[in-house]
Amino acid sequence: FFSLALLTFSGAHGRLWFCLSILGLEGSNEVDQDYVGTWTATTFGNKTIQARVVKEDIAYKFCLQDLLRVDDKVTFPPLPKHQPKGSEWMTPDQEKLVELFGWTSLVLTIAVVIYFACDSLRMVRDLFYYKHECVGKDQKINYSDVDIISAFVPQVESSFFPYPLLCCNTEGLEEDLFDWIDPDRPHEYYDLTLDAERVLKGNDLFTGSNNVFSQIKHWRPENKEDRVV
Repeated sequence: FFSLALLTFSGAHGRLWFCLSILGLEGSNEVDQDYVGTWTATTFGNKTIQARVVKEDIAYKFCLQDLLRVDDKVTFPPLPKHQPKGSEWMTPDQEKLVELFGWTSLVLTIAVVIYFACDSLRMVRDLFYYKHECVGKDQKINYSDVDIISAFVPQVESSFFPYPLLCCNTEGLEEDLFDWIDPDRPHEYYDLTLDAERVLKGNDLFTGSNNVFSQIKHWRPENKEDRVV
């Protein structure tokens, strides 16, 4: 909104300067010889009047003030050089101001067009490409340096077992990655993949636990061989 308002202000203010002190008519002491004489004119009320023109009369002619279109051609920016030849009405100071506002409006127009073009391209890009934005602040603490950590391990609650049943292969997972520990049994006891292999082994329907259960992997940092990540 601000960009469009600034552009509109620049263009309107420039037009105000090049129309300043001009009513669209320009007076001249030179009357064309073709107009000298007595003429019969018809008013808007269809009345006939007699008009007499002498050489000493003041002649008025129309000043084309639309600098955006001259001779049926679009001219932008509106500059003093686009004034019709022989019908120039601007003073030198006025021409300087009009030229200043004309070039300024051109620069602002280009800037606004580039701004909206870039904004449109950014909106189209966001429809096809996702840009990750971090939420929060990096506290410079490695995940492996946290004393109490746990990973997301797929599991399901059962009323027949005191601890959740694990829906993934627990082979290679450290105990500290679980948020619970059975003091009497290892985590493999609750591993449903082992039960599935024993129950369905030899069955044509069983193609391996990797196709049924979730997958979870764990890699120990090279400099943390004595502890769990």
